[in-house]
Amino acid sequence: MMSTRKSVVLALTLATGPLLIASTAHAAPSCGTPAVEAVFTTVHHDPESVVTGQHKVVDQPAQAAVPAVWTTESYVVTPAVPAVPEQTAQETKWTVGNSTGPDGDGWATTGRTRDHAAVTQTQYQWEKVTTTTQYEWVVKVIDQAETSTTVHHDAVYDMDLYLYELKNGDTKWKPFGWNTADGHDQGWDIVVPYVHPVVTEAWDETVTTPEKSHYDKQWTTSPTEAPADGWVRSATEPLVTTETDTVFTVDDEAAPEGYSLVGQETTVLKPAYTEYEWARTVVVTPAQPEVPAVMGERQVLVSPEVPATDEVSHMEDTIVTTPAYDTQELVTPAVPAGEACPVISTGGEEIAGPGGSGAAKTTSSASAVPTLAFTGFDPELYVAGGLVLLFVGSGLTVVARRREH
Repeated sequence: MMSTRKSVVLALTLATGPLLIASTAHAAPSCGTPAVEAVFTTVHHDPESVVTGQHKVVDQPAQAAVPAVWTTESYVVTPAVPAVPEQTAQETKWTVGNSTGPDGDGWATTGRTRDHAAVTQTQYQWEKVTTTTQYEWVVKVIDQAETSTTVHHDAVYDMDLYLYELKNGDTKWKPFGWNTADGHDQGWDIVVPYVHPVVTEAWDETVTTPEKSHYDKQWTTSPTEAPADGWVRSATEPLVTTETDTVFTVDDEAAPEGYSLVGQETTVLKPAYTEYEWARTVVVTPAQPEVPAVMGERQVLVSPEVPATDEVSHMEDTIVTTPAYDTQELVTPAVPAGEACPVISTGGEEIAGPGGSGAAKTTSSASAVPTLAFTGFDPELYVAGGLVLLFVGSGLTVVARRREH
């Protein structure tokens, strides 16, 4: 049965030296070790803003004063008036008679005439006689109705007499102080509260207030139909009145209905006459010569004066911003592969070690290297895939090697 066994013989030098592991980061690679690639990691760096100073920001630059700009322009003081030719018209008038023309100069007859008939007016007188009979009606109006009231009259007492009473019950009416002033105090006492004799007993009286009224009167043309409820005919004789109404009409105006013609009169308002026409030429608008325009000059502001202004500014921070970025940082540096180890023999075991020629050799343990006495501890190392442990003393390195048994 085949088995794989690694037998490791540890040779320790007598020299006192540190024990180093071949995998240390900066140690030189031992013989037989494979190369190891460097390991990197990605480190992210956020953006960073740093204030490096200040700088001036001009909000409004300074501006020098700008003077006003003026110009001279012409303007029309009085506009030109064009020439106006004379305008004439024919004027006519009519007059009664041809011996004298209208007022003014230049009139002449045209030979035309107009005859006017006389103007008359006839006035008619119309009359209508109206007879009216009126009857008097009356109604009684009560202003205050008759009323009755009861008046109470209190009793009347003789205030000069007072009631006195004797011990045996007899009574008398006497003036105040009668029992003491006249020596009648033997048994007579004035009654208290005071009592006076009744002259007239109390009584009630009925007082009647008579009715107050008046009569309203109204005249109507009906002897039987009352104006309203409650009205009655009075004894007054009917009132008969006669009224004459006169109306005048002129010429062809219609006669009023119910009226009778009582007279008429014709009047000449305007007699017949003849008119004569007169004519003349009149100047409506006189001729006027052309009037040239009157010009003037004046100063006109083109642009107003602009005063000088100072610079307006403020200070702001200068900020430098580094954008975000990523870097690759070394975690483990690369380790190159070690050289091939020489092979030495110790008691029949082939061990690769430094100083050998690399070929398999058979030597005794005594002739290999100085070793410590064996104490009975026989270390064994099972290594998979050629794991190498290096023990470094004073120049001797012992390497375990796979061996078949």
